[in-house]
Amino acid sequence: MEKQLEKIDILRHSAAHVLAAAVLEMFPKAKFAIGPSIEDGFYYDFDLPRSLTQEDLPELEKKMKAIIKKNFVFERKEMPVKEAIEFFKEMEQPYKVELIEDLVKNGKVETVSVYTSGNFVDLCRGPHLESTGKIDSEAVKLTKIAGAYWRGDEKNKMLQRIYGTAWETKADLENYIKRLEEAEKRDHRKIGKTRTCSLSTMLLPVCLFSIQKELLFIMSSRIFGLKPRKILIMTLFFAHQCLMSQYGNNPAIGIIIKRICILLRLAKMKKNLLCGRWTVRALFWSTIIRRNLTAICLCAMRKWG
Repeated sequence: MEKQLEKIDILRHSAAHVLAAAVLEMFPKAKFAIGPSIEDGFYYDFDLPRSLTQEDLPELEKKMKAIIKKNFVFERKEMPVKEAIEFFKEMEQPYKVELIEDLVKNGKVETVSVYTSGNFVDLCRGPHLESTGKIDSEAVKLTKIAGAYWRGDEKNKMLQRIYGTAWETKADLENYIKRLEEAEKRDHRKIGKTRTCSLSTMLLPVCLFSIQKELLFIMSSRIFGLKPRKILIMTLFFAHQCLMSQYGNNPAIGIIIKRICILLRLAKMKKNLLCGRWTVRALFWSTIIRRNLTAICLCAMRKWG
């Protein structure tokens, strides 16, 4: 199992170098930071002349496939640190220079290893595959772009990180993508955000109505001195009209509408129906309906919709 994991890590680290070579073709002045293998994939951090977009990923994938097809050999070379620093300074790669200088300070190393594949040269301890052609071009996919501070320090420059995944076969990649899609479907955080956004958009008229009717009931209760029973009837009536006009076809809201109709009929049946302790309940429920109509609708849609 450990050997298998090590093998896939080497494959992914090699794929990160292929990605860097593809970025170099697209941006000759690109500056390279680090590109390790990670769980289920790899990433590489770049300092680029412009911001990347998701539309750039297919183009980079195309360039990666071309590099893989050319079957460049991964050539390792040991280089004295002074020579390596001068070499990467000439290439205008300040992040590589900084890494080498830190290696000298912390480890007192005398040499560093660099890998060459085609026109791309990178500071790297390896190991790598024999050549780029050992990577299955159909089993590599770039997944997303993110921002990342150099060395994780917010005081440093923000770099652009490209994430990708690489597998031994196309079938492995397809299985991985399928697992991601299934996990995404079960992601309650995303589901909640999606539903909340969707429902909030749907219930925007209700939210606006809530503000209007709140003012209406404050005015009616204070200026006209309406009794609790009248307040409840008006609350139910306006809630019913609003929901019918906006969401009459929604089965979840239909349940609320039916229950409002029942309460409305009960409230209209007798003038003395809402007396004594019912007066308190009428005021309570009218306040609840008026101030929480949107939340009630949201809950109803999640439960019955």
